[in-house]
Amino acid sequence: MIRKLGPAEHLRACYEAGPTGFVLYWQLSQLGVECAVVAPSLVPKKPGDRVKTDRRDALKLARSHRSGDLTAVWVAGKITYPLGTLYCGTKFAVEGISEALRFELREVGVRVKVIEPGIIYTNFPNALEFRNDESLEEYQKLIGAFGTSMDQIWTQGTKVGVAAEAIYAAATDDSDQLRYVIGDDAKTFAGDRARLDDEEYFTHMRKLFGL
Repeated sequence: MIRKLGPAEHLRACYEAGPTGFVLYWQLSQLGVECAVVAPSLVPKKPGDRVKTDRRDALKLARSHRSGDLTAVWVAGKITYPLGTLYCGTKFAVEGISEALRFELREVGVRVKVIEPGIIYTNFPNALEFRNDESLEEYQKLIGAFGTSMDQIWTQGTKVGVAAEAIYAAATDDSDQLRYVIGDDAKTFAGDRARLDDEEYFTHMRKLFGL
């Protein structure tokens, strides 16, 4: 179908975030098609427009996408995970400090940039010192499941070179963009957090980490 529509690099696609998650997004991206997963609650709607059909919805999305009126769901995601209490807490603090600092430094001509990476494939796990107090019996199942899951997830992380290029681009793009999400996994996690409510996200992450 992509070949019939034209060269992939000339195509733009979008769809509303839903139960299918980002599977279609990854498939289109691998084919070279620019694709956006949009937040349903932020799709422009006319007052009184309650008729929904696949055709009407598709046309509405296409027109809004062309005019730049859609909002992607992974903007500034806030992600937590098991055993990340202190680490996630510090990252939440960085988000708040950076956003507030932006107001102050803008007045003196300084731009604030927040880099939001997913997992970057480095030697970090081997250099990490993790102390497990085995007397805390209630934690042992959680620690075991987390370790097994991370062994698998870590190898799928973004390459260092990709992250370095993204950071350099953020520092030199001369724009006022605040946040930069780096890595396909970061975009997926942020997208999941945006479209799922608290309980759905909690259940999703427990399943991901084998809990």
